[in-house]
Amino acid sequence: MKFGIYVRSIGERTEKLCLESCYQHVDHSDVHLLKNYFPSYNVYMEMFQRAMSSEYDWFFAVDADVVLLPNWYYLVVKYIENLNPETTFKFTFHVYDPIHGCTLDRGNHIYNNKYTSLAIRGLRKNIRISRLPRFLKILFKRGYYLKPETSVRIELQKKYGLQN
Repeated sequence: MKFGIYVRSIGERTEKLCLESCYQHVDHSDVHLLKNYFPSYNVYMEMFQRAMSSEYDWFFAVDADVVLLPNWYYLVVKYIENLNPETTFKFTFHVYDPIHGCTLDRGNHIYNNKYTSLAIRGLRKNIRISRLPRFLKILFKRGYYLKPETSVRIELQKKYGLQN
């Protein structure tokens, strides 16, 4: 399995630690740092476009404020092996937040690259909606246009029946 990682960073103090935790299991050439993209949909577009032109079967989108456990790769591979790649767009793992003392979903997703072109279409729709005047945005749920990953997930689930 060919696996890539896209680390999204806006200058977090933990960026280097995050990268080092990625390098534990994945070659440096397959770990990509996406730094200082604004607004957030730009980093997703960059990631999806790079992934689409890659040979990755699956790729991991992780925020630079996450430091991965030493065995993270084995957990991911084991999970992938039990999925149906024909119906799965992406999945996520919760992260332990030592400040809150609990596990949280922080938008760190493992994507099936087979569906990246569909994700780009969904993201383009999100971008169009996010650029609408405020009075038109009331036609959409806030999470749909404020969070690109949410809009893409919903779009692929509704239109194509792909699982998250």
